[in-house]
Amino acid sequence: MPTLLHHGRAALLLMAAVSCSSETEVARRPHRAPQEVYAQGADVDAGSDSDADVSLERTDLLAASRRAELVGAGFSLTEGPVWDPCGKRLLFTDVNAELILQLRGARDISVYRERSNFANGLAFDRDGALLAAEMGGGRGGRITRTDRAGRVELLIDRTPFGFPLNTTDDLALRSDGTLYFSDPTIPHGAYLGIPLGTERLYRLTGQSPRTLVAEDETFLPNGVDLSPDENTLYAVGYLLGEVLSFRVAQDGALSEPQVFTAGLNAPDSMCLDVAGNLYIGTREGLAVVRPNGTSPGTILLPTAAGVTNCAFGGDEGKTLFVTAWDTVWRIPGMPIVGLDWQRNRSIACE
Repeated sequence: MPTLLHHGRAALLLMAAVSCSSETEVARRPHRAPQEVYAQGADVDAGSDSDADVSLERTDLLAASRRAELVGAGFSLTEGPVWDPCGKRLLFTDVNAELILQLRGARDISVYRERSNFANGLAFDRDGALLAAEMGGGRGGRITRTDRAGRVELLIDRTPFGFPLNTTDDLALRSDGTLYFSDPTIPHGAYLGIPLGTERLYRLTGQSPRTLVAEDETFLPNGVDLSPDENTLYAVGYLLGEVLSFRVAQDGALSEPQVFTAGLNAPDSMCLDVAGNLYIGTREGLAVVRPNGTSPGTILLPTAAGVTNCAFGGDEGKTLFVTAWDTVWRIPGMPIVGLDWQRNRSIACE
């Protein structure tokens, strides 16, 4: 989730990186062959066999662009959309206003949680509790869990080395409870973005007692998500405009960082569908990348602001919700069901 100050900081760092080490960085992370990026035969229930086999084409993206509907405007910085299967609503964050908001129906937006500690990325665990990556406003980031009664539990706020987290940005939950999250340093609110520690990816184990493991030291990591079979973790590298892929071992450990796609303009966070397509928020719109690394194009929105994140929702999981800085959009009638929407159907809502 970059801010305007973050763009300036990243631009200066990018000039240094290009002049000093960009060729080395790309050489260290070669593109992975398509058959290595995505293993066919995902375990997730795709809802229908046809959805998992649908190939997105440019015409699908053009049609989606034309169907985009404005849901709300006037926010400070929208992020973290996630569909709540129990409440039949969309939750999303207004980061600088320290709010988690809820959307019901067409445009009924209200406050779900105040004083959110600059919450950014959101996800539901298998018990229906809300996980939040809270950026902290300069006090250090943290991951929290809010149960259905509204009780907030701290999961982690320190690195394995005992230092405060920076500004936890996004998270992804594996089916066994393993939690991956990114911890860059991003200006937000009145915080100017002075690193408190190393900017990297972390893994919080699902077994009790939970253990925090430092994973890849990716420069300026941002959005994170898992492939349908959970054998690949995708992570946005904002500075170099790329998405990295990591192999996920059975114990959850990450290895073999590779460039999955590059050349993106200010990539932020992402969502996936059950066919493994990535929808990546960029300055131009939602860049769509197939699981084999090819791209049919970008879903464009009638806004000058860049896209920050997305989530599938609605009764059938084919409505795409998009956060774009000060606005929120809805695109009904997508051809493929959303991955997190499908996974969250297993949550027991009683």
